[in-house]
Amino acid sequence: MTISRMLPLFAILAILWAWAAAPAAADAAVVTPRIHHVEMLEPQPWKSDDAVIWYDPWDEPSDQYFEQKGPLTDKEAFGGKGKSLEVFYPKGKGGGGSANRKLGIGDSPVGRGKAVKKGKKFQEVFWRMYVKHQRGWTGGGPAKMSRVTIFNASNWSQAMISHVWAGGGDRLSLDPVRAARGTSCTTSKYNDWGGLKWICNSPASQFRLHSTEESGRWVCVEAQAKLNTPGKSDGYNALWLDGIKQCERRKLDFRSSYTKYGINAVLIEAYWNKGSPVDQYRYYDDLVVSTKPIGPAVTPLNPVLVKTAYEGDGKQAAWEVEVAVRSEAGTVTIAKAEDCGNKWNPIIGEDIKGDVVWKSKPVTGDGVKVTVGAATGSFGGERAGKSCLEPKKLHFCRVRQKSADGTWSAWSGWHQGFATGDLPDAGGPATPGANATGGADATGGGGGGGGDPLAAFATRLRIPRELARSHDYEPAAKGVQSALRDAGGDSKKALMKLLEGYEAGGRLKAEIVKSGAAKNPRIYVDFAGRPQRARLASASAAGVRAKIRGMEVTIKWSKITPERFYGIARKVSDNHKDLADWCAAAGLADQAAAERLRVAR
Repeated sequence: MTISRMLPLFAILAILWAWAAAPAAADAAVVTPRIHHVEMLEPQPWKSDDAVIWYDPWDEPSDQYFEQKGPLTDKEAFGGKGKSLEVFYPKGKGGGGSANRKLGIGDSPVGRGKAVKKGKKFQEVFWRMYVKHQRGWTGGGPAKMSRVTIFNASNWSQAMISHVWAGGGDRLSLDPVRAARGTSCTTSKYNDWGGLKWICNSPASQFRLHSTEESGRWVCVEAQAKLNTPGKSDGYNALWLDGIKQCERRKLDFRSSYTKYGINAVLIEAYWNKGSPVDQYRYYDDLVVSTKPIGPAVTPLNPVLVKTAYEGDGKQAAWEVEVAVRSEAGTVTIAKAEDCGNKWNPIIGEDIKGDVVWKSKPVTGDGVKVTVGAATGSFGGERAGKSCLEPKKLHFCRVRQKSADGTWSAWSGWHQGFATGDLPDAGGPATPGANATGGADATGGGGGGGGDPLAAFATRLRIPRELARSHDYEPAAKGVQSALRDAGGDSKKALMKLLEGYEAGGRLKAEIVKSGAAKNPRIYVDFAGRPQRARLASASAAGVRAKIRGMEVTIKWSKITPERFYGIARKVSDNHKDLADWCAAAGLADQAAAERLRVAR
């Protein structure tokens, strides 16, 4: 064989080698991450919203369900703490049937009298929960996820069903059903197939909830079912994922002219008809049922964002995230529309991205948390020059990560919607949790739990434990001053801020003792195991005297949580700088941001 004839062979071999090597190179690329979850504001507003029918964070079992199966686990939890409902799918079996929650609401004739909001007739219901598939999820979607229904009698006959089911492949869909003719129910038992009229299970959502790419993180799933006016086809069904409407069913005849009962049950399900190809898990958390739109979790104005773990070649060197506020004038595009018996059912493509209002600095190292703030990034757009996100707005995230060799992943799509809370009030009927930003790291520190705002800092700053007594600021300040002697750089800056906060706390406490009785404000305290509305009668070195329902009780300083202390101090003092400095030291980042805004005004 001559050299000239061998050259094409070498060329062919080179091409084949390059083709074979290409997939391996792609596999080694840095995987695009997601925001795994946001840390929630506590308490969530669902606990006190009059429109909410039922709220369950699934941290503890509840006997309110008339049927419940499946364990609550602390292996996974939206928000990073608590528990979730665990669903196990064994390989080759129609798994998940052992995990469910069935809740009666309103006028339900089913459930042994356990219905919540008993006796009400609900014409429209929203229900929302968070869903996570274990990382590497495969095989598409289990058919069953949730439904609301009208139970017509104690035999579980049904007059209407609104399913949230897998729409084929890895997409979620809506599958509305009518089970009434005229004023009569057409079923005599649960899932009475002969009496069900399936209205339209198309189109499914664009978002691929059950895909491998979207697995390993929490996704907000919300649906709406509105009954038709009796005798008319004006019912409605909609589905949101991560706060974005994905598909809807319009002009529905959900119940013909049936009016005996309203929507009276919410069923959380998990069954996979064909079975899973491998052993795998998914998780449900933070269930809300309401008569008005719910939306994603509510966060402080300086929320903590938590990224999925690094995947790809080498190790994580850095990552960065952007936050955009939902545009009020966002466009709505129709990706697809299908006619199901004169019912125009579009897939909705909403413009989720308005202004980018915050960009993080590169978060270096192998950490996965960052607190949105001026120290960890820059505010822009409508929030330029601010120190926190705008209250009561829907926001979205996108994120990317870099390997040790300098390779960046692609940006994720905009996802993980969250709603910012309102400016904090001076105390409220429940004790909210703290969201700390103290310290020099990107994630912020702990703080403010259980009435001891100093204890969370004691170990990290090597302050003796005996100096970390609640609201005992003079010895605490001395402890910080002692630690300052050996500190430098960022540690010194953090200690200086802490010292400012403790000194401010001492002044606020002194003002409460001196002027609290004269101002006699309404406050909230925790007494007899629950929040109580009270009047501040007086204060001393021992604690505060509060008038509760005609009696006076002393609440020791050690029993006053940081949130309650802030609520009392806000009613007594107008020194917003001291309030801001103290909140920052106590780990109340949201309240600190609000007080800084008041100083700026």
